[in-house]
Amino acid sequence: MRFPAGQIVAEKSIPTLPARSSEIILEDIAKVADELTANARQTGDAISGVGVGICELIDPHGEILSHSCLAWNKGQVQGRLAHLGPVTLEADVRAAARAEALFGSGRPFRIFLYVTVGTGIACSLVIEGVPYIGSRGATGTIASSP
Repeated sequence: MRFPAGQIVAEKSIPTLPARSSEIILEDIAKVADELTANARQTGDAISGVGVGICELIDPHGEILSHSCLAWNKGQVQGRLAHLGPVTLEADVRAAARAEALFGSGRPFRIFLYVTVGTGIACSLVIEGVPYIGSRGATGTIASSP
């Protein structure tokens, strides 16, 4: 994504296939990240960091608090992707809500509730463009299933 406009310059989707292990899924993600980074460098785009939106509860420091879908820990994910740049982990719903506040339909609103239905059902209250994390920093999940 190119900032400050939020322009997507490349993307790739791969199926996670829930029967596969969390380690294999992380390896697939690392391969795609390597590929996208190489393509970006070929076109002259600089990579300043890696953001990973995870379908788990994530605290304000990027610690993964739940393991409903993925048995990852912060060090494991950061260690696998650190060669690409600084790695930030965030709950997928909060990452999407922040993007909506910066680039999407949430821009004109001072306060809004972002709701997503995907791997689970999650929401994020956004106040002044920032997802509200709550007193324990683990807001978001309404329901989920492995």
